[in-house]
Amino acid sequence: MRRSQELTIKISEARERLNKAIEKRNALGDKEPDGELLSEMDAASKALPPLEIEYRAAVQAEAAEDEAATRDNPDSEMRERQRLEGQCSVTAFMAEAVADKPVKGAEAEYRAAELGDNAAEGFMPLRLLAEPQSEEQRTEKRAVTPVADAATGLGSQSDIMGRVFERSIAAQLGVAMPAVPMGTRTWPILTGGTTVSQQAPSGEQAAVAGTFAGTELSPRRLTGSYEFRVEDLSLLRGLEPALRRDLRALITDQMDQQILNGDGTDPNVNGFFAKLGDPDAATGLAGHTEFVAAFTGMVDGKHAYSLADVRAIIGKATYTRMESVYRSNNADESAYSYLSRRAGIIRVSSRMPAVASNDQEAIFALTSVPGTTAVAPIWSAAQLIRDPYTLAQKGEVRITMLALWNFAVLRTAAFARYEFQVTS
Repeated sequence: MRRSQELTIKISEARERLNKAIEKRNALGDKEPDGELLSEMDAASKALPPLEIEYRAAVQAEAAEDEAATRDNPDSEMRERQRLEGQCSVTAFMAEAVADKPVKGAEAEYRAAELGDNAAEGFMPLRLLAEPQSEEQRTEKRAVTPVADAATGLGSQSDIMGRVFERSIAAQLGVAMPAVPMGTRTWPILTGGTTVSQQAPSGEQAAVAGTFAGTELSPRRLTGSYEFRVEDLSLLRGLEPALRRDLRALITDQMDQQILNGDGTDPNVNGFFAKLGDPDAATGLAGHTEFVAAFTGMVDGKHAYSLADVRAIIGKATYTRMESVYRSNNADESAYSYLSRRAGIIRVSSRMPAVASNDQEAIFALTSVPGTTAVAPIWSAAQLIRDPYTLAQKGEVRITMLALWNFAVLRTAAFARYEFQVTS
């Protein structure tokens, strides 16, 4: 028997003793209870609070143990799904689209397990792209797409290289990116509720109903095309890992662009620059003091408790300026070096707006509770659509991949646009 179960029995017994004592007291009417009954009531009432405290602690401890056990020893269904995932190949799903032959075996079983009622030919579970990568795979590489005409007979061949950076700016800003089933999803935010106050004996705190605001996100479509010959699926060594990298990069690259710069006009999402208010204009050429003040000014004690909770995405010109200015008493540490050591994360992105009128903007994210301030849900399947006609004269097939996602800032107070003057 678990400790929480033992404590449940003890709490039940203590309450039963207390109820019996109360019944005896009520039966006396206006008569004063004797010392024995008062002692019985007092003992029963004092026994309950420590038991309830211990019970809550036991429930929390057991929940943590169960979570660890589930993580370390997944149930048979999860183990089976993991086994199937390990046997699946992205190339097989591409071959299904290219050759119009349904996948079989592990791929078919895995698709059915992951997508349920939405499992159908032409759909690939996006979870396949989320597998852990080695350090070597995380480096920037460049992929062949469309496939070169001279792909056959290559003989000795180097690795196929991934075509774009895969590190996500969205993740650096604390954006939650959950995988969700097909359909519209609503993210509720508690916007109001009860208050707490000190009360005198017999005082009463008025109850206030909680209020919620819901952000409804319907899927938006990401599209990318690949050109294949059926022969290429078997002739190109290393096509499987290259496809995984490239599909993951295709999604990540466009998502980052939209999360920063999407203007909210269909089909674009409502990105940070469109959602957040205009920044205050820069008041002069930024130096070490101005850069430090911008970061420390973001610590609000609510969304950021210290500089470690402050993250920033900056443009290249801002980075260059930060690296060129120093503390007056220490020419060996630039503003960038100092803030990189103190703040949470500073990343340079080519997607930030170019310098305009000597100024460049930055995005600050305050992430004391990451994953609760912005969300970019990704629907759990990518659709692969076969076009055998466009490139028929070249003997090639075009595959169009459709991935569904959306983005919303849930708490605008956790983000800020900032403007630095970076050139004179």
